[in-house]
Amino acid sequence: MTAPDDSAQRAFAAAETDDNRSPVPPWRLLAPAEQTAPVVFASPHSGRDYPPEFIAASRLNVVSLRRSEDAFMDEIFAAAPGYGAPLLCARFPRAYVDANREAFELDPAMFADPLPDYVNTRSPRIAAGLGTIARVVTSGGVSVRTEPMEILKLNPLSSAR
Repeated sequence: MTAPDDSAQRAFAAAETDDNRSPVPPWRLLAPAEQTAPVVFASPHSGRDYPPEFIAASRLNVVSLRRSEDAFMDEIFAAAPGYGAPLLCARFPRAYVDANREAFELDPAMFADPLPDYVNTRSPRIAAGLGTIARVVTSGGVSVRTEPMEILKLNPLSSAR
């Protein structure tokens, strides 16, 4: 096997701006020189890059938000590329968005607007506050956000603003 293509990461790097608002890829891929193992290691819940606007919209401090992380799993598996297997790590935290949920598993109570019909609004995870966008980060039940979100803000490519 050949090493995974890093063109997406290169595209993010090439899109940097001059005003320090450079886009950072939401993930990082640690690729082996040659992929010899038929597996990809993933660390979807160890992201530690908390967007400032997310922290500002949260009623929890960063220490409380970090309770949802699988802290340092990316570091535990960092040796995988040396054994021929790529490691894919989320940079964003699980409290911001959970990469192990379906894309539209959303709690309608978290939104000011009605959700589209295609959104899954009923699941055991949503009932527990752990949809794609978490309502809570621990069993304490304290809501993460101070205000309901607007559904249009979830789609930055939307032309309807």
